[in-house]
Amino acid sequence: HRVNAKVHNIEKILDGNLDILLEKIAKNSDGK
Repeated sequence: HRVNAKVHNIEKILDGNLDILLEKIAKNSDGK
């Protein structure tokens, strides 16, 4: 279960990073 918890946390972090990247991409697109 510990391994699954670690994987779950990593997935949460990756999802958060993706959201941030998408926001940056959207801002860059608007800037152009």
